[in-house]
Amino acid sequence: MRRALLLAISSALVATVVACGDGDLPATATRSPSPTASPTALPSATVRGAVASLREVDFTDSSIAGPLIDAAGGGEVPAERVQFRDVVAHDGVDEAIVIVESGGTMGDLGAGVFTLVEGQPTLVQFIATAGRIELRLDLVVAIEGVWAANDPQCCPSQLHEVSYQWDGARFTAITDQVVPNPDP
Repeated sequence: MRRALLLAISSALVATVVACGDGDLPATATRSPSPTASPTALPSATVRGAVASLREVDFTDSSIAGPLIDAAGGGEVPAERVQFRDVVAHDGVDEAIVIVESGGTMGDLGAGVFTLVEGQPTLVQFIATAGRIELRLDLVVAIEGVWAANDPQCCPSQLHEVSYQWDGARFTAITDQVVPNPDP
């Protein structure tokens, strides 16, 4: 059912992109952001030898990216979408936020947040979402379009933004709002 829905959305988005240009914000308003917890280390995420920093880890390697892509239901992990920020412990040590892209018109599909445990990257949580994912300070923000009846398919008049913040045990939604699109 989920794959059929994603296929239908993807087909509609391809038609939208062809008709309206490449668009900066993918049309994925039918899928609501919802965090999915994965609080344990990925057995296959072991890197050779211990590392001193997450910046030494190749998050595009299939042993790390593969389980994230599976959790997202597909996609890819481009190296340029791996960001480093202290979003969990606020101890001055950066975590890695690894964004899974659809590789097409669906935009981002989720983000895995990794910390370093005994020299190994450990998945703290995977946040399944849709649209575009950004980091703002210590927040993981998911943004997706909201179309009014007369909006062209390329340009939603509003954006649905959900901000996730670490609560000491997991990322939880702290804001869920619809705001005007500054670039309709």
